[in-house]
Amino acid sequence: MNSIRRQLLIWLLAGTLLGTLGVGLGIYVEARGEANVLFDGQLRQLAVAFPRKMDVLGNSHVGDVLEDGMVVQVWDRGGQPIYASQRDPLPPHFEGIGMRTLSVRGERWQTFTTEDGGRFVQVAQPTEVRSGLAVAMAVRTALPMLLLLPLLGVLIWVVVGRGMRPLGHLAAALVERPPESTHDLDLGPTVVELRPVVDAVNALLARLRRTLEYQRAFVADAAHELRTPLTALKLQLQLAERSSGDAQHLAFSKVHERLDRANHLIGQLLTLARLEPEGRAQALHPVDLGQLVGSVASDFAPLAHERGVDLDAAVEAVPALRGDPDALRILLNNLVDNALRYTARGGRIRVSCATESAGAVLRVADTGPGIPADERDRVFDRFYRRLGVEKAGSGLGLAIVKQIADDHGAAVGLSDLSDGTGLVVTVRFSPG
Repeated sequence: MNSIRRQLLIWLLAGTLLGTLGVGLGIYVEARGEANVLFDGQLRQLAVAFPRKMDVLGNSHVGDVLEDGMVVQVWDRGGQPIYASQRDPLPPHFEGIGMRTLSVRGERWQTFTTEDGGRFVQVAQPTEVRSGLAVAMAVRTALPMLLLLPLLGVLIWVVVGRGMRPLGHLAAALVERPPESTHDLDLGPTVVELRPVVDAVNALLARLRRTLEYQRAFVADAAHELRTPLTALKLQLQLAERSSGDAQHLAFSKVHERLDRANHLIGQLLTLARLEPEGRAQALHPVDLGQLVGSVASDFAPLAHERGVDLDAAVEAVPALRGDPDALRILLNNLVDNALRYTARGGRIRVSCATESAGAVLRVADTGPGIPADERDRVFDRFYRRLGVEKAGSGLGLAIVKQIADDHGAAVGLSDLSDGTGLVVTVRFSPG
């Protein structure tokens, strides 16, 4: 299991270690450069200040100990050694006057050669002396930081633990909440970094609260609406049991009618439940409204013919609409079904789609009784049915239409036909 505290400890210590090593490397490079400048100056000074009168090799000057590993050698113009500061002198190198870097016996030397009074004075120093000095300076600087790493690790562990304590309080508050509680978390003043988490949890609880309220209302309404047809169905069955002949036949036809109504109501309830606004994921695909209009009109054509209603479709070219194909089919099915329920024999229903103001428009117009202007807002409420209407319905058709339209960012409007009769349901989809 990943641990934030352990991850922070590892990465902070690794960063500190890398930073310390980087500082040490920088000090080494800087010290090496300064050592080169310093020792090069010493080579020059020693070469220039070396005494002119020297005995030949083998005198008491041979083997003089010089500081910082420096070696002095003197030759005459013929290359004969005059002086060497060590018993095992370096091979003579006459590669020019000035500062040179030479490789002698596998070892690198920094040399300075000058000519003075017919002789050549060369002062040499191993380059590893300079590197050793630079390394020593870098180690002396970085070592205290390296020794502090364990103490720094303990400090980081404690500080991170204290800093994450509010997260533990948040987790405890969530664990202690009862399952039915959907109220916002109230932790009082909290750290800035946890505020987005608390806000996100409260937003989730708000959505859950709305969902539960929706479900409670849905269950209550469904129970209320189902009770009426089921009670009527039971009474109709009791009447059919006591009847005979034509009366019994009529009673059973009423039973079938009640069953059809209950079946329709249950179907609408299931559709509305699937369209629950919270947490429902839509599968958005390009939808051809023209093809959808033609398909739905074709599906309802036999029923319209049976009821003596003229159903036709008018399709214009409209831009492809991104939406849920199944939900849009349910929307159009409900509009056409409502129109068929309320349009008398000999009436007409027209289903059309067109482009207006760069947006797609879907219309279903019928020659039925229409809806008074003062009731057009209320008919979108669930289970609302107009008084005095003989046709039985669930009161959910337009509520479902409104829900699907809202999900697609569309607006639903009701109006009359041009002659002031009938009903026109218009669904306008936003451009793009």
